[in-house]
Amino acid sequence: HTIQVDFVPYMDEMAQQFGVRPNFKRLLLSDPALAVRCYFGPVTPYQYRLMGPGAWKGAKEAIETQWDRITYPTKTRPVPMAKPGGIPGILKLLILLVLIVAVLIVLF
Repeated sequence: HTIQVDFVPYMDEMAQQFGVRPNFKRLLLSDPALAVRCYFGPVTPYQYRLMGPGAWKGAKEAIETQWDRITYPTKTRPVPMAKPGGIPGILKLLILLVLIVAVLIVLF
């Protein structure tokens, strides 16, 4: 059995020791949108590359586009766009049902 830890507290503790933990107060003042993405979005290693030793200039862009990289693999085929106008299928079925009932009432 291995020792198990919760990912976020463990990563925050390690980042604090190395001096790379994001300072959300400073981030909120300098770039509020990025601070919100980091705080409420998924925890990714890019967040620990924003400041401190080993800071990476591409970390901000990577955080801003991470949802694009997450959803891209799920878009394996194009979905055809619905044709504008026309009668929806359920309405056609309802009209057909009403016509059948009307014909049955007239015949019997």
